[in-house]
Amino acid sequence: MRRILLYILIFSGISACQKFDNEEQHRGLVNFSSMNLGQFNSLNSHARVLATSSWEHVYYPEAEIVISRQGNGDTYVLNINPNDLSSAEQIELPFGDYRYSVQVSGGAMEDFLPFEAEGDFEVAADMTNITLDATTDYGLVTVRNDLVESSSINGSELALTANDAYYYKYIKGGGNVNLTITSTSEEQFEEAVLIEPYQHFHFFLRIQDESNVSIIDLAIGEFEYVEIPIGGGEFINRVIDASDNVYRTVQIGSQTWMAENLRTTKFCNGDDIENLEGGEAWAENEEPAFTYYDNDQTYNNLFGKLFNSYAVSDPRNVCPCGWRVPSNADWQELQEYLDGAAEAGGKLKVAGFNYWRTPNVGATDETRFSAYPGGAFVYASESGSLVSGQSVSQGSNFSFLYSLGLWWSSSTDGGQGYAMKLNHANSAANLQNLQIQQAGLSIRCVKND
Repeated sequence: MRRILLYILIFSGISACQKFDNEEQHRGLVNFSSMNLGQFNSLNSHARVLATSSWEHVYYPEAEIVISRQGNGDTYVLNINPNDLSSAEQIELPFGDYRYSVQVSGGAMEDFLPFEAEGDFEVAADMTNITLDATTDYGLVTVRNDLVESSSINGSELALTANDAYYYKYIKGGGNVNLTITSTSEEQFEEAVLIEPYQHFHFFLRIQDESNVSIIDLAIGEFEYVEIPIGGGEFINRVIDASDNVYRTVQIGSQTWMAENLRTTKFCNGDDIENLEGGEAWAENEEPAFTYYDNDQTYNNLFGKLFNSYAVSDPRNVCPCGWRVPSNADWQELQEYLDGAAEAGGKLKVAGFNYWRTPNVGATDETRFSAYPGGAFVYASESGSLVSGQSVSQGSNFSFLYSLGLWWSSSTDGGQGYAMKLNHANSAANLQNLQIQQAGLSIRCVKND
């Protein structure tokens, strides 16, 4: 009996060693591609509800992600700039389970947003994109730089944004502060503010004409984002969908596009869209639905959701109110502005190899459209092609992640849909008809004229 137990222990030890050796032999690239931080709310003393703030946070440009491997305790460090996670360096790790942590500390008031983030992840593929799940103890005060000579909180001067449009300060929540604003006419205004985490107070001076006398007073309202020229395009605004997701937008020619893939769970009127896991249920489904790539919600933040054709065609409008799913004519106008389909894709794709597979031909993202290769879900009754050149097998397929971006068109022809396709292997932006209709694709919305 003792001998049998000894053999079992020896065999278990050998198996564990072999498993560890196998994991060591297989390695994958890990990229911390985005950060999920709770929404800041704009506070207006006269509003009935809280509005989602469209402020783009300012982070300290240097942070360390400490990565610990579960089991053997190995530790790795990755340096990032939270202001631009698209430039984060990749790190190669052996297959296995890990835990990450980040801590950017601050004092009572800062010109950047302190935060903490931690979570678990598994490396089990050639490439793994991780979203940092972050929290903060800080709130925000902003002041529009119009008619303002100076502004301070408890005697500490507020910082100016890079474009000099706003004064701002992040403040640790849980206490009262005194905001002092001096106008260009040397009038002084004071306001006591109770700061809590995730709250955004936005102030501005306004002129009121009373009996031909101009009077400046201090007002509080929802934050409004202004034009900030960047690169070949301009981030001219932010748009918020019915699920309170905030998106960057970019103007290209006479069109205004969302610069991120759609992540909504609701139509414009607030009705819910069904989350239908990718699988056999898609074969017979004839209702609006979405899924996540690989049925894994962690893909949502960067790549967005994969919507079916019924969500695209539903009159309740899957896009934010005032926006629409682009038609073939919208996509063709974009192609023409970018000097034709053959080169347009390169001007739309995110550059480098953090997301797109090599060779990522022609990718410059000079338009700031920031196209990511979110792949597709396809349910095929038999083997065939989703679009020209892209084959799928019979049954359920999550395919083309990191290789293709496929975005819906609202146009149809005899019940057959269309999609805009960008490919890692060339610089084209090709509008192609769908040969299989039971598909989940990405959506980029365009603003109504």
